[in-house]
Amino acid sequence: MTRKVILHAHIFKNAGTSIDNILKHNYKSQFIDHRDSDAIAAGKQVYLDEYLRQHTKIRAFASHHLPLPLKPSSEFEYHIISMLRHPIVRAASAYRFERNQRVDNRSADAAKRLDFADYVRWHMDLGSKMFINYFIRYCTSTILEPLTEQQRLETALQVSQDFSVLGIVEEFQASMRILQETLAAQQIPLKLIESKKNVTDTLDDDNEKKLKRIESQLGSELYADLYEQNKEDLLFYESALSGLKERLAIE
Repeated sequence: MTRKVILHAHIFKNAGTSIDNILKHNYKSQFIDHRDSDAIAAGKQVYLDEYLRQHTKIRAFASHHLPLPLKPSSEFEYHIISMLRHPIVRAASAYRFERNQRVDNRSADAAKRLDFADYVRWHMDLGSKMFINYFIRYCTSTILEPLTEQQRLETALQVSQDFSVLGIVEEFQASMRILQETLAAQQIPLKLIESKKNVTDTLDDDNEKKLKRIESQLGSELYADLYEQNKEDLLFYESALSGLKERLAIE
């Protein structure tokens, strides 16, 4: 029999800590928030499979660097879950988070000394992947051959079809209900709890209001450039949002 394992693809500033909190509440010591990013980035699925072989009790595994896409396994029945936030709104959330976190790295240091516009400009001047189609790059991280952004988008959309749930941060409660129902159909129980961790935006605004505020902070030229640099991520996000709404409509 294959072993059922929930894999949480924790995309930075996409409610991942809230998801991990739910998984930890349910599985306790059988949940691992895996932080050895160098090891999993180097070993990819070979490392993941071997790690789970050695840790036989793990039922839920979270990583900021899940090696996607995964190949089918005869040993493990993987149930991949992830969340997406509007990529432009995510940029503002990342900035607020990095300004406040007590770590010493280049990005966090830049956030502490720069305003939001200069922080975004600093990342884009570096060619940083953090604000350039980060979603689709995460979902195609193990593909080595060069891809255009359009090819990467098409591949990421195909990869996401194998996810158990690709939720939407802006529809968090609905996404959690779908997650619970989807896992239950696979005989994987999941108890939902109130879980909002590492929340940096305390304003209860919709995305339209948030985007207007972000445009005023960045200026129209930089805002338009950020949109252009993330046009494939925006399409990926819209596809996931449409997919969630379709699943909700069936209920």
